[in-house]
Amino acid sequence: TSQDLYSTNLTGGFSVRLMLRPQPGARVFALIEFPPVGESGLEGARLAVRGSVVRVEGLPGGASGVAVKIINHRFI
Repeated sequence: TSQDLYSTNLTGGFSVRLMLRPQPGARVFALIEFPPVGESGLEGARLAVRGSVVRVEGLPGGASGVAVKIINHRFI
């Protein structure tokens, strides 16, 4: 399943709000796109990550707060 999402913290893992509820331990693949810096006109960096769900919390409206630990990553 693919969803656009936003995360404000990326330190060994990340947390996101999803409209699905993965189980702890589930494997995750994410493509993280960073915005361009300043007005350079250059594209921002893209980071491919594989991780594992470490925490899932129910949120209002049927959403879930999902914490993912990054296991492997590479810039693409």
